[in-house]
Amino acid sequence: ALRMRDIEEDFSDQDISRVFEKVGLGRPITRDGVHKRKDGSDLPVEVRLVKFQWRGRPLCIALARDVTERRRLEEQLLQAQKMEAVGQLTGGVAHDFNNMLQIITTNLAFLAEDIHGNPQQMEMIKTAQTATERGSQVTHGLLAFTRQQALLPEPLDIESFVSDTVRLLRPALGETIAIETRIDQPIPRPLADRGHLQNALVNLAVNARDAMPNGGTLRLGVNAGQPSGRPPADEAAPGLDDYVVITVSDDGCGIPADVIERTTDPFFTTKGMADHSGLGLSMVLGFVRQSGGQLEIESEVGQGTTLRLYLPCAAADAAAVDVVASETPATGHERILVVEDDAAVRQALSTMLQRLGYAVAAAKDGPEALKMLERQAHDLVVTDLIMPGGLRGGDLAARAREQQPEIRVVFISGYAEAISRMAGTLHDGDEVLSKPFSTAEMAAAIRRALDHWPHSPHSSWRRSLS
Repeated sequence: ALRMRDIEEDFSDQDISRVFEKVGLGRPITRDGVHKRKDGSDLPVEVRLVKFQWRGRPLCIALARDVTERRRLEEQLLQAQKMEAVGQLTGGVAHDFNNMLQIITTNLAFLAEDIHGNPQQMEMIKTAQTATERGSQVTHGLLAFTRQQALLPEPLDIESFVSDTVRLLRPALGETIAIETRIDQPIPRPLADRGHLQNALVNLAVNARDAMPNGGTLRLGVNAGQPSGRPPADEAAPGLDDYVVITVSDDGCGIPADVIERTTDPFFTTKGMADHSGLGLSMVLGFVRQSGGQLEIESEVGQGTTLRLYLPCAAADAAAVDVVASETPATGHERILVVEDDAAVRQALSTMLQRLGYAVAAAKDGPEALKMLERQAHDLVVTDLIMPGGLRGGDLAARAREQQPEIRVVFISGYAEAISRMAGTLHDGDEVLSKPFSTAEMAAAIRRALDHWPHSPHSSWRRSLS
């Protein structure tokens, strides 16, 4: 039974007569309280006290309702509201940051061309280019845990992918960490974004390294399977009877049971906020869920930690993609119109294309671009997706085709969500690039568009995000 001394706030440690005084006749009072179960554990309850007359005597009824589920839903709603606010902020910050990185990346490429042959200065430029790449990865990581990143899944050759990932991990883990791999055969091809999956595995491997300060073994395994919490067959997504399971395990210090449920919370870390952001596992979780998969974590203090990434399988007849980027930028002589509202980015892109041999004109927004297209025909338009002036990139492309049906378009954007929405809406021959992109990536996209290669899932917008 509910005991009055278990009720918080007004009723705590008060006798029944004082409770009667607090409750007016016919005016119920509702308070949050705590009910003690027989085993001594606490049960959150909502207590409603009602006073009434019975045979001339005042009586009070206390009704207690279990609010455990309501509290859980309220916490989930609060977390969702926080994530929505952070996501909106992150999207805007990522856009501005990607624009800045695009300017830096392009101008570093110009400097590399101009001072080619000076080893000392070239080393400085390479260091700066590496930093811009890391900055780009940071923006993708921030978008990952808010699930706004542009994922471009492809069927992966898992053996080649694991081999490349291990090669990437080796210098990051150090000599005291051994790496063991195991790939069960036969194994279906996972359907995943190559770059984001590799970033996720690097993130998990670095966590494993930190959990083994005195050395140990990192185990990377791949097999087919199903999550332990998989819904019944009639509720599962179509075609997902099986998943490709990528397992990352270590024999490190492990995670306490009372902490493990919080490890995927944004900004939660067991390593100290001074050195770590606490976004690592939340980024991985965001990527996996956005990919249509699940993440499972098992750990025992002193025994190590195991994480399993369940990724959907590609269609049985899907061919694995092996993307190879040309190191030498393709050149041309056609006329290109650059449409970009950021003046610095517009100037950088115009100079990039001029150096590639193209005749370049530039406009600050869609209306100005349409006027320029009316005065002179162009072979291709490079346009930002999100612009002021009443015409966005997609609308500008449609209006441009009304004037020149054969014109080609390369869309660019620092907004990952805008790029995601472009999937399935492109005209044959169009391309999409995510900022920041390299000169070689832009050059290849332009040549594909101008040479009218059929648009395919293997185009530059996948490579630019991976």
